Amino acid sequence: MNKVLPQTEKEIPHYLMVRLNDVIRKSIGLYFPENRWPELQRKIMMMGRDLNLDNATATVQWLLDLPQQRRREDLLTSYLTIGETFFFRDQEVWNLLKQTIIPERMAAKTANERALTLWSAACSSGEEPYSIAMTVSQIPALEEWDVIILATDINKAFIAKAKKGDYSKWSFRNMSPWLVSKHFNKKNDNCYSIASSLKKTVSFVQLNLAGNNYPSDMNHTSGVDVIFCRNVLMYFPPKLRQHVINRLFMALNPGGWLLLAASEIGFIEHPGLNGEHMDGVHVFRKQNVPHTDRCRKHFQPAAAKTVTVQSINHSNRKQTPISSATHARTGQQELPQAKVKSEEKKAAEREECASLMEQYHAADKLFQERCYEEAQTKLQELLEVNELQNICYFKTKVLALLAKTHANQGNLTEARNLGEQAIAMDKLNTDYYHFLATVCQEQGEKQEAVRLLKQSLYLDHDFVLAHFQLASLVIDQLEAKKYLKNTLSLLSSLPPDALLPGSEGLTVGRLRETAQSMLERIGD
Repeated sequence: MNKVLPQTEKEIPHYLMVRLNDVIRKSIGLYFPENRWPELQRKIMMMGRDLNLDNATATVQWLLDLPQQRRREDLLTSYLTIGETFFFRDQEVWNLLKQTIIPERMAAKTANERALTLWSAACSSGEEPYSIAMTVSQIPALEEWDVIILATDINKAFIAKAKKGDYSKWSFRNMSPWLVSKHFNKKNDNCYSIASSLKKTVSFVQLNLAGNNYPSDMNHTSGVDVIFCRNVLMYFPPKLRQHVINRLFMALNPGGWLLLAASEIGFIEHPGLNGEHMDGVHVFRKQNVPHTDRCRKHFQPAAAKTVTVQSINHSNRKQTPISSATHARTGQQELPQAKVKSEEKKAAEREECASLMEQYHAADKLFQERCYEEAQTKLQELLEVNELQNICYFKTKVLALLAKTHANQGNLTEARNLGEQAIAMDKLNTDYYHFLATVCQEQGEKQEAVRLLKQSLYLDHDFVLAHFQLASLVIDQLEAKKYLKNTLSLLSSLPPDALLPGSEGLTVGRLRETAQSMLERIGD
């Protein structure tokens, strides 16, 4: 979809946008492909207005010429990173943390290491780490343990907001009223302050995931039992994404858990991380082997210092015991020769993954250029590679893209077959459900399309495209109104020229106008 940009946005020359994008990528790790340049230009214009600069071009030039690298990084972080979230986002994750993950990590410890470290690696304004703290407070067995809850983010303003601990009602939309009353103090009708007893259990630190200063004992990012890194990898280019994944892997204890957003699980192709589907959540676990010297030699941490989190109010709810024999850690060390062979095997697997990913990106580029037949040929060749069969998440990406090439050529039956295969391998990816629903709608199977879209909303209630598409499919007008109102509510806080992910060029403003028009026709 070709979008007409405001005149001020057209002032930024292409070569400056290329240079700016490169600086952003190197400075804070974010990457803006050309289809997101209107969004980037809008944010640069906001920065320019706040700094009293003449226009967007002058703002870009000023940024590029700014000698203080830290000042530039702070500005880019402040205007380009995203901070909207809420407490207990994705309830299944928190159930799994309380009922399975934490008890498993406790059982895996010896009698002399009664300590846990949980890290929210992109904590935004603090809702996620405080949700971790509230979950920990509901596990009485942790009362005698040292628990470190670390929260990091690149954005200093987000860290400051998190430390202050004031939140609006919007942040509590997925939270039980009894938890709100237990852990928050009401300041006014729309503002609640987190209780000091809970606030002191979380340590907030500024950290750039694109950097090299982790894992380290000095900032408590080594020997971590559980890492939350949700809704951040999607904004990184592939090379940086792999850099972050590698460092998070090294930060984990053997057997440690890595939790990502459902839309990000396809990014993990690390041979040392095993994917598991548990109770509606896809998680990754580090293989239960000790760190090798090879992993450690790049980091020279200072002498470890202990940070003890004071025990917090615990409920009397009983914790289901877990057999320590089932979860005990393997204590035997590998023989040196076996270590060498293991490292050689992992290196070969990484090289193979890189080669396959390169072929996938070539096919994706052809798809973006609408060369569907050529893209289809490359993807079919990828599916025939033996090594691909052992990389489940990567194979799913190939199937999903191949399904789109068939759909765009009118081969709906084959597109549906491939889409169903992708969902069978990755039941948490809302984009796959949305794509398959669109295919079913084209085939005239509206009931199946509705079922698929409702399934996607079960996975992500804020999936705006699903709300909008359901409004056009359901028969009941009251139900259609509900989905249209949900669509408008979700779009209300977004900039009108922002592109909606997965919409192939549809802007927030255009969808908002369409939804409003549909609502008026129904007769709101």
